[in-house]
Amino acid sequence: MKEKLENQENMEEAMFENVTDESNEEENKDYGNKLVLHKPIEVDGENIKEIEYDFNSVKPIQYINLVAKLSKKGQISVPELDLNVQIGFFSLASGIPVSDLKRMSSVQDFTIACGKARDFLLGASDTETEED
Repeated sequence: MKEKLENQENMEEAMFENVTDESNEEENKDYGNKLVLHKPIEVDGENIKEIEYDFNSVKPIQYINLVAKLSKKGQISVPELDLNVQIGFFSLASGIPVSDLKRMSSVQDFTIACGKARDFLLGASDTETEED
């Protein structure tokens, strides 16, 4: 009887894992240093469906200059948590102008881009900070 219950519990756990894995399969895909957009954006007359970026290519002086420039427009208490700093950093890493990134059709795409920059700047992203 005890063995039967354990088998049933194991089957239920396996079923739950399969359901959650299938339902979040698209969200959980690891695209590396590529942001797959929900809605394409237009950059230089071309529709872009995904944005490649490399946070490690941004030099410290570029980050310092970005924060200094934005600080002239208003006080920034924690740069890593400021949306303008985050999208500016993502712009440096992707080569796409900030003005184009701010015109994204999807708020979700914009917040994902900002979140990736924030996570990198705060050291929360393992894949972005590791050197192979």
